This record gives sequence, structure tokens and C-alpha cells, in this order.
Amino acid sequence: LALLAARLIVEGRIGDEGEVLVVTVQNSAVDNISARMRRILVEQRLPPMGYHVCTLHKLAADILRQRHDLAAVDEQFAIVDEAETQRLIHLAAEAWISDHRALWLSFLPDSAPNEQVLKRWRQETEQIGKQMAKLCKHLRLTPPEALALLQGDGFGVALARLGVTLYSLYTEYLHMRGGLDFDDLIWRATTAIEQDPTFLQHLRGKWPYILEDEAQDSSPLQEDILDRLAGEQGNWVRVGDPNQAINSTFTAADPRFFREFLR
Repeated sequence: LALLAARLIVEGRIGDEGEVLVVTVQNSAVDNISARMRRILVEQRLPPMGYHVCTLHKLAADILRQRHDLAAVDEQFAIVDEAETQRLIHLAAEAWISDHRALWLSFLPDSAPNEQVLKRWRQETEQIGKQMAKLCKHLRLTPPEALALLQGDGFGVALARLGVTLYSLYTEYLHMRGGLDFDDLIWRATTAIEQDPTFLQHLRGKWPYILEDEAQDSSPLQEDILDRLAGEQGNWVRVGDPNQAINSTFTAADPRFFREFLR
């Protein structure tokens, strides 16, 4: 990816105002690719410019800061990191368990569980809430919309309702502090570029080439925002290995989406 991006710059394919946009998953990869590109361009006696390497969440945050109004986001929005997300999910689970302890215990097969089982069930409850929130946001579903989709009875539906309830509480906690988590950033940024074709066209002109790393871990929402930024006539290169997917368990990401894209 670094070599391809540098080649596009060296060959003058991006224009005077454009940049090669390189999107990856980890901050460590951002640093690595940036350093490689800087070295290549210096070796070619060119200034280290004409490229923008970032995580998808950083890209979404940058888009929102330009046009926060299009996504109904406060100008001074705070970004909630993974540690704070986990803390808020923990608070949501604790609050719900405190108010619905009998219902919470009814999910267990043993009517008198020991402390070890209760501790494990608390951890699982938090995980259900966290992953349901992530899944719903990647499907762009608010808590009421997600709840309306749950029809019927049964153990699985009851677990899903529990997850959506925790998602709702978590959303309230985020709103109270004016915060957006990483999934909110992508959701709201997608909304922003949907609302204004002129703004979207400006971004397409700024990034005529989009290079995506670790595409096998992309969710439908992540795929959608890059697809919109590239446009039908754009240049979008996706690099990934479906056999190295690491985010497909309990999340909206799944290597099958990358395989479908390849087909």
C-alpha cells in the first residue's frame, strides 16, 4: 500500500490539491505506513506530502468536524474511547441488573447460582450489551428501531431484548456527556456525506484514490462510507485476507462481506 500510494504521487496522478487516502485499522499501522511513504518520497527527492494515512475512525471524526451540522452532532462533540465505552456499558449493566435482578437471574438454569457463576454472568451480560450496541450501530438502528425488529418469544429473543435494553441505557449515558464512540463516528459521518452532495463531491476531489488496509475486518457500514467516498468513478483499492479476520466474532464485521465485494 505504501509503495502504491507513493507511486501515485510520484507519477502525478493526484493533482495539485488531491491526496492519496490510506485507511487502516490500527494506529500502529498508520505510523508504519506513514514512515514508509515518507522514506520513499524523500528517496525520490520529493516532499513528504500528498497523502493522508489514518484509521477509519479518525477519518470519520475529520469529516464530522468539517460538517457536524449535517449529522446533527454538537460542534464540541467528545470522542469516547474503548476504555470509556467499556466503563459506560458496565454502568448500564449494573443499573439494569439492580432494577431487574429476578429477570436477570431467570436466564440461568440454576435457581441458586454460586458467586463464580454470577460473576461470569455479569461479564457475559456486559458483553451482550456491548456487542448489541456495536451491531445496531453498524446497521444504523436506534434502540427503538432495533427493539421493533424483535418479534416473538424464546430464549434467543429474550437475550436480544436484554442486549437492546443495555444499548438504550448506554446511548443515554453517551448523550448525557455529549460523546460519540467509534461506531457513532462512522455512522454520523456517513449521514453527513449523504445529506450534502456538494460536500461529498468536495471530499471525492480531495481523495481521488482510496487505499484500504485489513479490508477483511470491515463491516457493512465501514464498507459503505468508503464506497460513497470513492463513488462509481472513483479508485478504491481494498487489501485483505479473509483467512486473517479477527473482528468477526459477535460484531457486524465478517469476512463474507469482503468475499462478496471480490465477487
